[in-house]
Amino acid sequence: MSPSKGALPAPVPRTADGGTGVVRATGIGKRFDVGGGDFTALDGIALTVREGSFCSLIGPSGCGKSTLLRILSDVVPPTTGTVEIFGRSPAEARGESEFGFVFQDPVLLPWRTAQANVELPLQVTGVPKAERRERAAELLRLVGLEGFEKALPAKLSGGMARRVAIARALILKPRLLFLDEPFNGLDEIRRRQMNDELQRIWMSTGTTAVLVTHNVSEAVFLSDQVLVMGRGPGRVIAELDIDLPRPRTAETMLLPRFTEYERTLTALLTDAYAGAGL
Repeated sequence: MSPSKGALPAPVPRTADGGTGVVRATGIGKRFDVGGGDFTALDGIALTVREGSFCSLIGPSGCGKSTLLRILSDVVPPTTGTVEIFGRSPAEARGESEFGFVFQDPVLLPWRTAQANVELPLQVTGVPKAERRERAAELLRLVGLEGFEKALPAKLSGGMARRVAIARALILKPRLLFLDEPFNGLDEIRRRQMNDELQRIWMSTGTTAVLVTHNVSEAVFLSDQVLVMGRGPGRVIAELDIDLPRPRTAETMLLPRFTEYERTLTALLTDAYAGAGL
């Protein structure tokens, strides 16, 4: 849905899957064996992520956002349901390097330089040294780290380390990027700077992106599509399309429409925390 001028339309309740897309999940459930009993983390999740879009998953702590992202990206299997990525299983898509993953922690090897960390996926797949160095240098320029190629992780700021992790995730030229709260732990100013950088990188590469976040402003600033999750068990309860011009800037965040999107998402999250759903 595309909001018209004036009041925002009501968010769409999520009762069924909706059409085709780059990522399509149907009936996803996840149960864990906890202390001899079953814990249902996710139940009946259906979602579609549109090609070329930036989609955010937002919801209460413990609602299973990161678990869902790991299921979509073939890190853990679902207990029930199916996932398709570009019409294939997550395992097939991963085998063809169709997607990259950026974790909460940059997970950089401390003895390797920034460039060597970015090169690592190409090195593992046997790409010649000259080619992988050229590609890594290109991506470090893209993420704004030209001149830091030889820096070790210990010499990088938190924001710089996260940009190295994003460059590494893009090294195999994926068409889809999963991001699990990559800016968690950064202060508000640094986080906003990283949101600017991520938007620029995403617009430059043309990838589809799926981001897990707790931050309402971040979700509105970055997203075309926001999926709101409830808990007990985790499920997608609403979808909100964000209709704001790009590139978005600090001035965008001052627009009344931006504030209204924030209010809408905050109200949905308040209901989700209360266990009321929609």
